Amino acid sequence: EFGPASGENTSRTPVWTPRMGDGGVAHIGRHRFCTNRISTAKYNYFTFLPKFLYIMFSRAAYFYFLVQMCLSWWTEVSPFGGIGFTMALVFVLLVAGVKEVVEDVKRHQFDRVTNQSTAHIVHLDADRDGVEIRDEKWEDVRVGQIILVQDGEEIPADCVC
Repeated sequence: EFGPASGENTSRTPVWTPRMGDGGVAHIGRHRFCTNRISTAKYNYFTFLPKFLYIMFSRAAYFYFLVQMCLSWWTEVSPFGGIGFTMALVFVLLVAGVKEVVEDVKRHQFDRVTNQSTAHIVHLDADRDGVEIRDEKWEDVRVGQIILVQDGEEIPADCVC
């Protein structure tokens, strides 16, 4: 038998209409999909210091120098003051931190450019039996929408051709 199974929606209202809710999750029917917004940045204002220090000290060399710095402040272990090891480690961490900040700012800028770029969305008009093409931001593209890709434009990896 052809046609809808028992209990399925047989009304003329579209089931595939995306609606937003739950903080950036698109709902299509009963299914939930994430938004098309990309974020390749590693840090934000609140996570920079904890993530950066975790990444740095999870490397064996940085952890070794952290232990050396702590031991250098202990007078029974080190005949020298701890200021030398401390300043060396702080200098290296500052240089690495500035480098990470510069790279992450570039990632945020590239994400913003990508999310704000234009996508040509095909809208089917059931009343007039026509097609309308609207330009929308990439971050506003939802699952199930038809995208018109013209010659010379970039094709996102999540498009099905």
